[in-house]
Amino acid sequence: MKTRRYSTDVHSETPALQSFLDKLFQWCDDNKLAGAPQKGSVLHVGPNNPRRTYKFGSTTIPSLTELRDLGIQVSDDLTLQDHQIHRPSTSDPPLQSLRAANLGIRYRHLQSCESVLANTLESVQHFATHIIYNRDRKLRSVVRPCYEERLRHLRLKTLSARRTITDLKTIHSIIYGYSHIKIGDLKFKEFKTRGPKKKLLFKKAKTSIRRQSFLHRSASKFNSLPTNIQCISHRQKFLNEINDRFD
Repeated sequence: MKTRRYSTDVHSETPALQSFLDKLFQWCDDNKLAGAPQKGSVLHVGPNNPRRTYKFGSTTIPSLTELRDLGIQVSDDLTLQDHQIHRPSTSDPPLQSLRAANLGIRYRHLQSCESVLANTLESVQHFATHIIYNRDRKLRSVVRPCYEERLRHLRLKTLSARRTITDLKTIHSIIYGYSHIKIGDLKFKEFKTRGPKKKLLFKKAKTSIRRQSFLHRSASKFNSLPTNIQCISHRQKFLNEINDRFD
């Protein structure tokens, strides 16, 4: 049972508060319930407070100069200065832990992971665009367009296009030193037949599984790009070009 009593007039209510504590102690004693006055506390508010003591039975309830309740640390002068000083220092370690986890685990995974391509995942997006057109009254009245036109209207891309863009973005970051990933086998060679062309040279794969790996897949797509796009070293400009190309 939690019983509280608040007072705005300390001088006149002090005897009443002590009388209530005595009755509560007697009630606990009659019902064989153990009280815990050491867990309670008294906060004397205001500079002219007489700071009277209160007892629960024979135990004096401790008096504090500051009290924390609902995550807020309040002092006896009702200022939040101590709260503003102490709370940021306690929140720094969790934030540093989150930052370390993000840099050490999540960020590394996002940098090096490869996009997943599966017909079942593409069918989910196909069905989602179908539902959007069914629920929109304006779109429902017109003839339903094909899947590619629905994606263009919703400013989306197919799963294979998104995978291609991600592969090209990653291989571009590796080539121009934006990524921590280092691949020593990649080399550029210029070909002048049928116009100037740059190509990445790497060891060819013999199995179909290896040909679908990130290095062979992305290098082949990078070789198919025009030379003016391949030579763009700025990351954002390169991304804009390939986004427009696979739109």
